[in-house]
Formats: sequence, structure tokens, C-alpha cells
Amino acid sequence: MLKFGRYEHIASLLKLGTIHMSTLRTFIKDEDNWRNDSKEGLSFLARTKRVETRLEGPYEVRITTEEEIEKINRNDLDKPIYCMSHLTNRGDIDRRFIEKNEAVCIIRDFSEFLRRIKRVLEKEKSIDFESRKVEYYDDKYSGEIGLARKRKIYESQNEQRFIMHSKSEDFQFSIGSIEDIATIVDLRKKEEAENNLRLAL
Repeated sequence: MLKFGRYEHIASLLKLGTIHMSTLRTFIKDEDNWRNDSKEGLSFLARTKRVETRLEGPYEVRITTEEEIEKINRNDLDKPIYCMSHLTNRGDIDRRFIEKNEAVCIIRDFSEFLRRIKRVLEKEKSIDFESRKVEYYDDKYSGEIGLARKRKIYESQNEQRFIMHSKSEDFQFSIGSIEDIATIVDLRKKEEAENNLRLAL
């Protein structure tokens, strides 16, 4: 599992286990964030066709209009999320992650990482937390969207999300050092970054 970001944040994740979850609304407002899907925040998407028929002399004219009906749960926009990326094989990394970030934390044992998170959160009262792999849908899809679906054009992100359903603002906690199950790669020297990352993997 990979977590990209600013060097100071990734170093804090490695050494202290700092996990900062930002609300979905925060991600949506960040217009410079290339990872954003404009459909994020929808709870439901329906695609419909409306056919209008009229007569013009001996002709019957049919006009088909395609429409999208979008339903938004505003409460979902304020739920904190934390995004990471799966590595399905050694060549499957979107280059923009390397180009637009300063560092990456490579978590070699995701199950243990998740176990430590749950152990810390269990001490909190009324915590509703889940970890979900993002699903990607095509242009013909109609149905539930929620907090773990994005359009197929974002599939290269291979995203895993932590979602905090019981909070309505940014949320931060620490699970302690993860240096025994993870390592960091400096991406600030772009000419060396990709090679260093592949060596670490």
C-alpha cells in the first residue's frame, strides 16, 4: 500500500503513525487536486432518456434527450476520509503521483497497519470507521455512488479509503511508529524519484 504526500506529512506517518483525515468537502474544494472526481459527494446517480415526439407534415420527429439526476447527501461531504493507493504490480503507478508529491510511504503489511488503526480507534467512544477499496464505474452506470465510488477514468489511482462515519470535521490521530512495517522514499529529486521508488518496491 502506498501513501503519497508532502515529505513532512509522510515522515510523520512513518515515525509517529500520524493519520490526518480531511473531509470530502475539503478535497472537492481543492481545484488543483488532479485526483478529484467532479461526481464525488453524490449519493446516487441516475441516467435517463426522455423522448419527445412531434409531427411535421408527413414526418414523425423524435427528439431524445439524455439526462442525469444527481442526489447528494450533504452529511457525507463532512465525513473525514484518508486516501491511499494499492500497488497491483510493479509497473502500475500513475506517474502523476510521483510528479506531484514529495514523498511516499510504502506500507508492506497493510493488515497490520489496519489492525493498529482499529486498536487505537476502539478506545474512542462511538467511532464508526471503515476501510474500503474504491470501485470505479463506467459512463453507463446508474445507482449508488457514496464515498467509495469514482468514475472509471480515475481507475489508475487504485484507491483505498478510510472513512469516518461518526465525525463531521477533520480528524487526526496517531498509531505510533510504523517503521517496522513501512519505509519512506523521497520523491523531491524528480530525476531520481521513479528509480528510487522501484528499487524500494
